[in-house]
This record gives sequence, structure tokens and C-alpha cells, in this order.
Amino acid sequence: MDSAASLPLGAKNPDLILIDTDSLLQLLIADQVRLLHSIKKRFNIQPAIVEAVEAEVRKSKKFRSQFTKELQKALDNGTIVVLDTRTLPAYVTTSPDAVFNMIQTNGFSNGRLGLDYGEAYSFAAGVALGIPMVTNDMNAVRTAQKRGIQLPTNLLRTYDLIVLCHQFGELTEHDCDEIRKTLVGKNEFVPAAFEKTSYGKGLTSFYPRIHDGSKSALGAPVAVHQLDVRITINPRS
Repeated sequence: MDSAASLPLGAKNPDLILIDTDSLLQLLIADQVRLLHSIKKRFNIQPAIVEAVEAEVRKSKKFRSQFTKELQKALDNGTIVVLDTRTLPAYVTTSPDAVFNMIQTNGFSNGRLGLDYGEAYSFAAGVALGIPMVTNDMNAVRTAQKRGIQLPTNLLRTYDLIVLCHQFGELTEHDCDEIRKTLVGKNEFVPAAFEKTSYGKGLTSFYPRIHDGSKSALGAPVAVHQLDVRITINPRS
């Protein structure tokens, strides 16, 4: 399978990258929210969440006592921004209120069509803003496809961010394998390529959906999944 679409090397980086609830929780579980800061600093891409994702993490009976403080720290220091009427104007120059209302309307509609709260509004925001979204929730993706819900063009997984950070040197291969072990040990999703083997061995059959255009490529040379659409980003000049 060939990569269906890859942004040209000289293309402008997206202003934002959207993080869904499950992916944000994985970064918190693995103690790797710092990777979002590294990506922001290197590529000038702002990690963002919708209000619904913030609410899900803060209200989660399982995780709120564990991660509320760390989430607040990431919000306070600007590693993550919540997309709302206060922040959207920095990224939407034409009718930000109208864009916000569209996200709210479509998010509500997505929820009625069967998506969970965070996914419903994250998908709506990703489509409205035309930005990449990080989600591991294939059930949500399948539900969206079945119900005719539009998906963001670039759907990344947590491990796409991990491989990206390995590619530009923020993480070592050992670091990536320790993250893999942590997530597997917590019964968290990891791509099939990494489920039963080390990061280094699994990387050869994993097609990263986001790529640092200034570095040599890592992973499988061709796409292996229908959602394997690669976006090339470049370090800030």
C-alpha cells in the first residue's frame, strides 16, 4: 500500500495538533507530556485539546486524582492549550466565534451519532480547523466511518509522536521501549507492531504518520494501514 497523501517537504507546519482523551491519558500514564513541549519547541506546533477532553480527564474517577495536577501544569506553562472562545482567535483569523460554534454544533451531533464526549468534539474540531488529531480509539474511528461522520485528514496515534521524538533525538530507542513496556503493563493500546516485541524490532513494520523532514525516515517504508497518511513537518527556522 502506498502512502495516500504526504504533504510536500516545503509545506507550512500546522499551527495546532489536537490530542484526544485516550492519547493524552497515555502520555500522562507514561509520564511523557514533556514530549508535547518538545514538539512545540522544535516545530512551532501548539498541542491542543477541546474542552470536552479536559473535562473527561478532570472528571475521570480512575485518573483525576492521578493526573489533574500534571494536566494543570501543562495548561499553565502553555504546553497544552484548550480550544475555546478565548484561545481560538490566535489560530483562526476569520470568524473564530463562528468556527467555535460549528465545533460545538458538530460535536453535539457526533455525540448523538454514537461517539464518546471527547472524541465527538475532538473530531469536530479537527475537521473544522483542518489540523492533525492524535487518537488511539479505533472504535471511535470505525463508528465515525459507519455513521458517515467526517474524520480529520491526518489521524495520528500516540506512538506516532513517540517515533517522531525518537527521530529528532528527544528519545532514545531505549526510552521508546520503556514507554512501550509501561503502556503494555497498564493494558493500554500500543500498535500491533509493538505489542509483542521490542520497540526496535517493531519499528521496522510501523509506518509513522508524522515525519521530521530534516531527518532520515524511521519505520516501514510504505503504508500498512488505510489510515496511514503521512504529514511531513519541518523544524522552525
